[in-house]
Amino acid sequence: MRKIWLGLICFLIFESFSFARSPYHSLDENSYSEVIRALEKPTWLKNYVLKNFQYVSDWDQYTYIVDGEVYPAWDWWVSGRTMFFRKKGDCEDWAAFMRDTLRAQGISAEMYGIFSDESGHAIVVFPYKNGWAYMDNNGEILHEGYKSKEEAITAFYREFFGKETIYYEKFEPWEELINEDYYEVRAPKYAPSDRLNLHAHLTEAKPGLEVFFPLFSPDYLARLHKEGVGYLFELKSHPFALKGIGVSYSAHGYYASLLDAKRMYSLHLQWERIGVSLYSGDYQGIDLDLKIFDLPYLKAYTCFRNLDEVIDWKAEFLPFENKKAKLIYEKNDRESNYGAHFELFEDGGLNLGIEKNGIKIYSES
Repeated sequence: MRKIWLGLICFLIFESFSFARSPYHSLDENSYSEVIRALEKPTWLKNYVLKNFQYVSDWDQYTYIVDGEVYPAWDWWVSGRTMFFRKKGDCEDWAAFMRDTLRAQGISAEMYGIFSDESGHAIVVFPYKNGWAYMDNNGEILHEGYKSKEEAITAFYREFFGKETIYYEKFEPWEELINEDYYEVRAPKYAPSDRLNLHAHLTEAKPGLEVFFPLFSPDYLARLHKEGVGYLFELKSHPFALKGIGVSYSAHGYYASLLDAKRMYSLHLQWERIGVSLYSGDYQGIDLDLKIFDLPYLKAYTCFRNLDEVIDWKAEFLPFENKKAKLIYEKNDRESNYGAHFELFEDGGLNLGIEKNGIKIYSES
């Protein structure tokens, strides 16, 4: 049995040191650069724009003045960043944001303007699933299954204009065509980032089963961590001085559906003062947990992502000798939390936490 565990550990160490992209533990939803990097799949991008964007014509948004008279603007082209902050716009505004997001994932996305005698429309065309697809602000947003770029464009104007032949041109480089690039500094708004305790401070984790499944939460799509299940085995013989070994499965993705999320499989090694998590799957890397202080009245923990980036830390102050109450301060990436925890009954097991982020009742038995 020990050889099996040792072989599994060696394999995951080899996998983890590839250090591919790690799952987000924190995301500022008011940061343009963070959001376009976090929307890792076209399907996640589709969910994001459907939830957050509104179609409004330039005629209803912009005006210009000539000789003191105010006129509605027929066309006003803005950057993808402007669309992100305003959350409303017409077809080329949606397309500009989609183009920027797809390019942030390394996808060669291009904007096209397609015109008839009566009107025009903007779409984004890109390679997808061994073929081609386009995105726009109509219908299902993401239209896929085409063999070439030209077929994707042709399919669009047949459906949209009902014609076989039509004029189109590439809107590139879009940065040189826009009328406005708007930027705004806003207070951070962090996406929900609750996760398994095994993925937080491993040195604190208790033996047993842990399940995290917020599927019916109203903010489910915006959650960074979709689901998780893990089990920590307590080791009686302490091989290699190990206190516990755990395994877990988890799903991740900003604006990912449950079936479309990325998967991560982790092995957790728990020592008295050190915890190591090796993960593989769609994400690879290593988390290192350290118990810095373990004194009667003060405990402190920290967690490193891929051995260098501090992703969270926590401090506990226990003012009473019987440890019936404790004060906590923690910081998960950039979001801080603080409060007080109390043991509800003499025999222990059930606890009440009153924190900045809310009230919770939990068990440590």
